[in-house]
Amino acid sequence: MKQIYIVDNTRRSVVGERIKARRRSEALSQEGLANTLREKESIAVDQAMVSRWEKGVFAPNDEVLLALARIFKVPPSYLTGELDMETATYRATNSLEVEGDPVYRWLFWDESRLIDSYRRLDDAQKGIVAGVIKAYAEASKQNTEHMNHA
Repeated sequence: MKQIYIVDNTRRSVVGERIKARRRSEALSQEGLANTLREKESIAVDQAMVSRWEKGVFAPNDEVLLALARIFKVPPSYLTGELDMETATYRATNSLEVEGDPVYRWLFWDESRLIDSYRRLDDAQKGIVAGVIKAYAEASKQNTEHMNHA
């Protein structure tokens, strides 16, 4: 699996604090979280490893980080400290995959509201919106190509 979330030594404590906070908010013990990872995500960890993550001794690898994000229903970037929960709205999708693993995509509040508005449109209105977006994307692409050749 391609590494997409790099947790360096200085971030281990942030990751640990966030795992601990989310685990507690889900009313899970360390053993409970380890069991959930084993049963729902097929990741072999024990209570001692969860404790090491929370203390910042070790950081979870990408596979485990993505699994934790799914369990806690947060983006991996929240667990790594790159995103504050107040700035994003949760949207999970299996449509984007990295090396075969579903990735949780996050939208900012205004993006989420636009998508919700789009979903309330009838098919004809959705077609118009899609046409406008495609035309804009094509014009933007042509403008970028023109600027690169200038």
